[in-house]
Amino acid sequence: MIARPARLADSAWLLRLRNDPATVAASRVQRAVSPIDHEHWLRMALNNPARALMIVTRRGRRLGTYRLDGFGSTVVEVSLTVAPEWRGRGLARQIIALALRHARRHGYAGAAVCAQVRAENTPSLIAFLHNRFVPHAIL
Repeated sequence: MIARPARLADSAWLLRLRNDPATVAASRVQRAVSPIDHEHWLRMALNNPARALMIVTRRGRRLGTYRLDGFGSTVVEVSLTVAPEWRGRGLARQIIALALRHARRHGYAGAAVCAQVRAENTPSLIAFLHNRFVPHAIL
């Protein structure tokens, strides 16, 4: 499993992941996004030096994504999406571990790493707990 930076050419695939019903339900903003809004967001994300948006692949197949949002040098937020066709195989745990290695290698060493996960999103909660995240608050 490896990660590469997202590109504009990934836009349609990323939009499909973002608008998947399970992803929408787990998102902060629980609604689908339009192609225009998504492309605007993607362009901004790709040009943001405090953000790493990565595509996770194995043997040339896109499995999902992770995103690192660095707020200064003290806090990094990690988020992820597993492609619908790959869910239920334990990949979220592996993607989180990959994201954490990325964070350590790229200047986030020593930063607090956090994630916001909806309480009803049991698979993600388990994946983060498996990677030694500690629940701080349940909202």
